[in-house]
Amino acid sequence: MLETGVWDTAWRTVRCTLGISCVLAYDSARALARGLAKRPADEVSVPYVHIAATALKLSNTRLEVQGLSNLDPGQAYVIVSNHESNWDALAILAALANLSIRFVVKRQIRRIPLLGLTLEKTGCVIVDRKPGARDLDRLRHAMEERSNEVSMLFFAEGTRARDGAFREFKKGAFIAALQRDLPILPVAVAGAYGVCAPSSLWIRRGTIVVNIGKPLKMDPQAPDARGRFLKETHATVAELRREGRALIRSLGEEPGGKD
Repeated sequence: MLETGVWDTAWRTVRCTLGISCVLAYDSARALARGLAKRPADEVSVPYVHIAATALKLSNTRLEVQGLSNLDPGQAYVIVSNHESNWDALAILAALANLSIRFVVKRQIRRIPLLGLTLEKTGCVIVDRKPGARDLDRLRHAMEERSNEVSMLFFAEGTRARDGAFREFKKGAFIAALQRDLPILPVAVAGAYGVCAPSSLWIRRGTIVVNIGKPLKMDPQAPDARGRFLKETHATVAELRREGRALIRSLGEEPGGKD
């Protein structure tokens, strides 16, 4: 006979899979319709935030948000975060619900029926992450075409680490920020690996911390601006991640992954 904890995890996984599938279809259609109708960016964002909030509710995930006072109302950002789970984007959308956020997503997600089309038509950037794939050209075009109030979210490690470790950043986010002279908003997610690890199909009960740092700026004309921006942001996100993981442990939980 399965133990209570296993039944609880199994039921949570089934409930989330079925519930999120329905909400994803409904809210993707809403966002697509608003995007095609050229509605304001904040109105297009509402269905995305609803998807995130619903997923966290269905999974009984506790969300702790730190650093909201660092946000400047009305300012758009290049948001740079670590990436340890599919739950990262949901947690960030829910935590930063007052921002109009679009995403840099890999080509495989574009193939998801309806959702992929919605992401493409509402200002998200689809990248291949292959040599010669012209990802930087797509990124530059998207940053030029985006509404001034839209913030772009980058998981700067490029993909999830299977072991939940924190890895080096790729350059795309920093090129975008310098090109458009936008501040970077450093964000760290902790605990998402413990809720939904990349190597597991289970969705577990747990706490996710979204820790928001102070915005970072860099003079585009400064020597080695991109390299310095990347290094400073990586160090900031690393510290925010450490703080988030410590908070989860203070609640008597383990965040999963590696320190």
